[in-house]
Amino acid sequence: MNKKLLFIAIQIFILIVAIISPKILAENQLSKLEASNGLRIFEFTTTTKISLDNDFSKPLSLNSSHSVDVTVSFKFELPQFFPKLLLGTKIGNWVIFRDQNHNTTVDIKLNLEKIPKWCDAELENKTIAIDNITTKAKSMKTKLNIKINNDAPALEKETIDISAKFESESNWGLTPSEDIINFSIMPEYVGLINAEFDLPKNTTELVLSPDKNTTFLPVNITNIGNGESIITIKLKDTQQNWNVSIDTPEITLLPGNTDKSYVNITTPQTKERQTMNLTLEITSKSTSETEIDETYLQGQTLNLTGLKIIKEDTTEKIDITIITLGLIVILVSLIIIVFLFKKKK
Repeated sequence: MNKKLLFIAIQIFILIVAIISPKILAENQLSKLEASNGLRIFEFTTTTKISLDNDFSKPLSLNSSHSVDVTVSFKFELPQFFPKLLLGTKIGNWVIFRDQNHNTTVDIKLNLEKIPKWCDAELENKTIAIDNITTKAKSMKTKLNIKINNDAPALEKETIDISAKFESESNWGLTPSEDIINFSIMPEYVGLINAEFDLPKNTTELVLSPDKNTTFLPVNITNIGNGESIITIKLKDTQQNWNVSIDTPEITLLPGNTDKSYVNITTPQTKERQTMNLTLEITSKSTSETEIDETYLQGQTLNLTGLKIIKEDTTEKIDITIITLGLIVILVSLIIIVFLFKKKK
């Protein structure tokens, strides 16, 4: 017999067995399960896939929403000897779905299996319907919306897991299948800082005595950002004749912590009155070792201004002292003279 005719004959035989009605099976005293579903000759292996249309390689801004397209695809494989020409026909639908009028649509269930505590995540559609399924992958899209909380820790990578699951009906010939993806997200670094001179409130001038060579001016610095920061303090626009330096030019602070740095001020060695407007440039940078572009590690730059440093006039100070001493000498001399004059009398 011709091999081609033999192959066709085998297919026809299998097809006849596959479409035996439940009533005939019941008459042959098969099990209740077989009587309700028919003899299942063919099993169609399914494949469910889920993917993101873009990644989150960059840090996500705080207190704002971010969305990404989620693509779900589905297909099935034909069993050996199943005639491809039956796909889409009533016979084919009955073999696969036990329903000759089935519209070949399947539902894929989506679920967020894992999300970080510092964010909210939600899928716009938790069930995706894919129509006219075939042996070629067909796909549908939905969106995943993510909102990062305002107190999220800076540049701390965590994963989101999303699953896609197809569950076959009990009388279908499609096998169940599922897929899961996980991807990392991280909150941005917000390097906010607060700084102030440790002086009485509303102080705008600091008068230095010429008798005191060096003054230590404390500066309070607070990390009000969301990550550990290296704080750098620099002088800006230092005037001539003034010797000014920073005692601790770098400090490391955890979020919410405060520390002090000191500005060392040595007054000019002149007799005249001198003034200087003190300005500090204070910057923050993340200590994170996450491998990302350097720009995402940079924080705030703060200029601390508004304080005038004044060195008193040395000459005036000496003149007042001499006058005071002179008056005391004169007063004592007068007392002595009066005392001697009275004694002679």
